[in-house]
Amino acid sequence: MVILYIVLIVVFFIILFLVAGGVIFHIAVNKKGKTLNLTDFDFIKGTEWEKYYDMLIQNEEIIKKYEYEEVSVKSHDGLLLSGKLFLAKEPLFNVVMFHGYHSLSESNFAKIVEYFIDKRGNILLVDQRAHAKSEGKYIGFGILERYDVISWVDYLNQRFKDMPVLLQGISMGASTVLMASGITQNETIKGIVADCAYTSPWEVLKFFMKSKYNVPAFPLLHIASMFSKIFAKYSFKEYSTIEALKVNKYPVIFIHGKKDDFVPYEMSVQNYNACKSPKKLITVENAGHGCSFFEEPERLAKEMDAFLKEYVTNI
Repeated sequence: MVILYIVLIVVFFIILFLVAGGVIFHIAVNKKGKTLNLTDFDFIKGTEWEKYYDMLIQNEEIIKKYEYEEVSVKSHDGLLLSGKLFLAKEPLFNVVMFHGYHSLSESNFAKIVEYFIDKRGNILLVDQRAHAKSEGKYIGFGILERYDVISWVDYLNQRFKDMPVLLQGISMGASTVLMASGITQNETIKGIVADCAYTSPWEVLKFFMKSKYNVPAFPLLHIASMFSKIFAKYSFKEYSTIEALKVNKYPVIFIHGKKDDFVPYEMSVQNYNACKSPKKLITVENAGHGCSFFEEPERLAKEMDAFLKEYVTNI
């Protein structure tokens, strides 16, 4: 009888852990979830973004004054991916921007769209898979999306006859472009801007579970990763920015705020240390997650000017 009780207890905990791991997978990876709209005051109230609200609204209005084309590409696995293309007058280069987790390009990059247009750059604001108008059921944390970067660059190369390309991403978008750097040798890509990138889905989810809920990774994250492998076709440890940067050949600017409590600053330090190509780490002392361009706009603009001149436009 004692053995039976032990077996029942073990079975109970196995089922409990499987259910809990499945819930983590569903919340983290499934498309369903609230979009992080930074121009929704009720949503950002009480967060680090609240103090930038007026600036966000102002920049959203600036974006609206520019015309854009709705464009799309097919992903390597058959999904229709959408984007907005802003055309500059007499463009010198293309910049492709990849937004963060459950977010929108218009709010993530509101501060720098006008900057790039003034620099005569065509701007492609991408809807990442499983976001906005792009198809897809599962979010890939950069592991799936790295191949989408190549699809978008191929589109721009065909349309603009091998015009230089700058890749830019924030948060998950930054990890996406860094991961893509490890699987392509495309000569039109001239540089990467990675703002608050994490190293891997495993590491950022582990950090989030511990820092926000004081829940250890074992065994729930292992189970969630197993479900991800079964249903989304990737595991949380399948690839990382560290692996990509060891073979990356493109110049990279790493940007990160010291007060980031979502993706720890140390992850950009790890990325920087792993990078073998020309690189620079820009630390913004008082910036939270994804807030660097709002916290120190003049400094970041000067850094971008120098980077564009040296690696992208050469003028």
